[in-house]
Amino acid sequence: MLKNIIKAALVFYGLLIAIIWFTPIAFAGIKVNSFKSDLAYAITNSGGVYYIVAITFAAALIFAFRSSLKRHLIIKFLKQFGILFLMLAFFALLNEFVIKDLAKLARPSHRYVYKHAVHEIDLEQFYELNVSQRQVALKKMIDSSAFLKQNVDHKVLAHWIEEAGYSFPSGHTFNAFILATVLAFSIKRSRKIYLQKYYFIPFIWATAIGISRVAIGAHTPLDVTFGGAMGILFAGLLLYFETSRNVILHRKHEK
Repeated sequence: MLKNIIKAALVFYGLLIAIIWFTPIAFAGIKVNSFKSDLAYAITNSGGVYYIVAITFAAALIFAFRSSLKRHLIIKFLKQFGILFLMLAFFALLNEFVIKDLAKLARPSHRYVYKHAVHEIDLEQFYELNVSQRQVALKKMIDSSAFLKQNVDHKVLAHWIEEAGYSFPSGHTFNAFILATVLAFSIKRSRKIYLQKYYFIPFIWATAIGISRVAIGAHTPLDVTFGGAMGILFAGLLLYFETSRNVILHRKHEK
């Protein structure tokens, strides 16, 4: 069963790679008054903290409804939500404060701002500032640039300011593929046969997240490539071992 899920994940991952590396998708979703910008921003936002929590909440609720007793439903929901939330939080923190800090690669959005705005310090000095100081510096540069304010969607600019950390790898794509793989595995093993054929839907969402990250200039194809690969790898390992699989899915004697 897990082999089929990983194969499906790799198929969608391959599609993601083809799009972000071999099509002109980079910065395609940043223009003012553009449907592409609105769509890319909406998709990328669905991989943000609040929406990931909402999706985790919905997934835990769906898993809990397998229990016929109301008391069991509430207990199972709380445990399932807690487990999924802690798992995603752990990997998000690992990525943000360990992996990214080791790689220290600049975001393409920051390079874009530096290219089109007057700046008082160079990019290397910019990353020596703490995150709050970087956000202030980005806002100052953007506010002083007529080109950026006239040509880049204001929502995207706000997103660029908010994400003032390093670029590699993509945390949104990382989290999306972890969650998508876990959800796909659970759907495929659903007791309701008619639901099993929809196990691929989470991968569509995860793939769209990766594409959107490049489209709004938040990440390079390299960032997304590694983020997606890490998500599939970590999820695969967690689901491969019976102990961690049973903890994540909150099931006993899962095979």
